[in-house]
Formats: sequence, C-alpha cells, structure tokens
Amino acid sequence: MTSDEIQLLQSVANGELRFHNGAWGAHAGYRWSCQDGTDGEVPPWQCDILDTLKDHGLIAIEQRLGPLERRVLATQPGISALYGLAPAA
Repeated sequence: MTSDEIQLLQSVANGELRFHNGAWGAHAGYRWSCQDGTDGEVPPWQCDILDTLKDHGLIAIEQRLGPLERRVLATQPGISALYGLAPAA
C-alpha cells in the first residue's frame, strides 16, 4: 500500500472520515468529520484512493435506507492490513 492509502485507511479506522453521501446514479462523495461537529469535503484525489480501498475490501460504507449520509468503516481485512496482521489483497 502507498503512504496515502495507509494514511486514509488510518483516518477511517480512527473514525475521522465518517460519511459517504450520494444518491442512486449520482457521484458518491466522502466527507471528513471534524472535531467541532462540522464536516468538510474530501478532495477528489483522496476520494479516488478511498474508492480503491473500498474496491479492495479494506473499507466499507454503512448500508442504510434512510438519509443519504452513511458511515465509512474499516473492515477486518483493512485493520489487518493497517497493523500488519495479514497481507492485504
């Protein structure tokens, strides 16, 4: 994994990147969860990295039927890859 992938995976594991929003047919976006209760937009190049982590099963987006905002979670393979417990796919 690249240093950018590791950094973003760590951010997800720390709960710093908590939301993915989008609607059917719309481009999905990620948002930072800030300490003061606000949120900030994740830059497009980091969104591409997060999409790659998702495609490799290292993070997952919470499934909900309600509001468009969902938590982004580190999966067990993602935690293992982050802490060197097992090789990443």
